[in-house]
Amino acid sequence: KAGDYVVAYAVEKAEGMYHQQNGKLQWMEPGEENCHVEVSVRDAADNRFIPALEVHARLIDENGDEVGKHRQPFLWHPWLYHYGRNWKVPGDGKYSLEVTIAAPDFGRHDKKNGKRYAEDVKVTFENVKIETGQK
Repeated sequence: KAGDYVVAYAVEKAEGMYHQQNGKLQWMEPGEENCHVEVSVRDAADNRFIPALEVHARLIDENGDEVGKHRQPFLWHPWLYHYGRNWKVPGDGKYSLEVTIAAPDFGRHDKKNGKRYAEDVKVTFENVKIETGQK
């Protein structure tokens, strides 16, 4: 739990997915990327997925060196909406994963329940095991 959110992550091998290219869906393989970082952001009060957020992730290796920082775009998934992308990391190991969620600018209905998500949130997960590869 972090403020008004419940933030979770998953890391898998890099995977292909469909992207819009010239008005058509085209399957894209991961290329040189070797892991897929997923971030789920849910409402802490009712556990619903929160869409339309700006989510960034930063990976730090065991030596404290930054591996990379990327915006995690929304990804449609048949059973788990999430913010994610494929990454290229140096290799298998344990990393720290910092997730930053910007306070959204979308409107909120309901005077009682709508006063949420007013501040940026940062969460750090330690000892994130990454096994590189592609699906």
